[in-house]
Amino acid sequence: MNRLSISIFAAGVTIFCITSFAKKSTAPFTPPAISAPAPRTPGTTSTPATPTRHRLKMETLLRPNQTLYYWYSYPYDTYNDRKTVNDEIYEMWFYYAALVDTDPSGGVLIEKGYYTGAYPHNQLPSYFLYVHYVYQE
Repeated sequence: MNRLSISIFAAGVTIFCITSFAKKSTAPFTPPAISAPAPRTPGTTSTPATPTRHRLKMETLLRPNQTLYYWYSYPYDTYNDRKTVNDEIYEMWFYYAALVDTDPSGGVLIEKGYYTGAYPHNQLPSYFLYVHYVYQE
C-alpha cells in the first residue's frame, strides 16, 4: 500500500506541475503587419538594421585578436590544437602550472603557432609560446 500511495502522489505532483506552469493565452494570436520593403537606390547595399547571429559571429571571428592559429609542440612538432593566442596561453598555463607567455626572456620554448595548418610547414611560425618556471630555494 505504501508504494501505491507514493506513486499516486508522484503522478499527482507531475500533473500539477505540467498544468500549472503551462502558458495560457487569453487573447487570440494576431500576426504582425507586413510592410513593403524600402525602395533600393543604386550604389547602396541592403544590410539588416539589426545584426543577425551569423553576422555577429563573423565580426567576432574577423577581429585581429581572435585569429585562430594551428599550435604545434616543440621540439617534437606534433599538432596540439587550433585556438587563439589567449586560449592557448590559458591552456598551457594549466598544463605546465607555470607562467606561459610570448616573451622569450628566461623562458623555455614549448609551442609554435602557425597561421596555416599545412604540414610540413610552408611558412614561418607567427607566435612562439614560452613557459617560465620559478624556482625557490
